[in-house]
Amino acid sequence: MYRRGWPALILMLAICSLALAAGFTFGDGSIHWFWAGAPLVAAGLVAVSLTCWGTLLLLRRTRA
Repeated sequence: MYRRGWPALILMLAICSLALAAGFTFGDGSIHWFWAGAPLVAAGLVAVSLTCWGTLLLLRRTRA
C-alpha cells in the first residue's frame, strides 16, 4: 500500500522543485516575487498533477 504512493510523492516533489527553480530563473530577481509567485505556481502544478494521477488511477480501476 505504501509503495503505490511513492511515485506520486516523487512527482509532486519534482514539480515543486521545478516551480521553485522557475521562480528564481524567470522572475525579476526579487525575493518578493519569489515568495509571492512560486508557491502559487507550485500549488497549481501539484493540483494539475494530482488531477492527472487521479484520473489515470480511476481509468485503470474501471478497465480492470
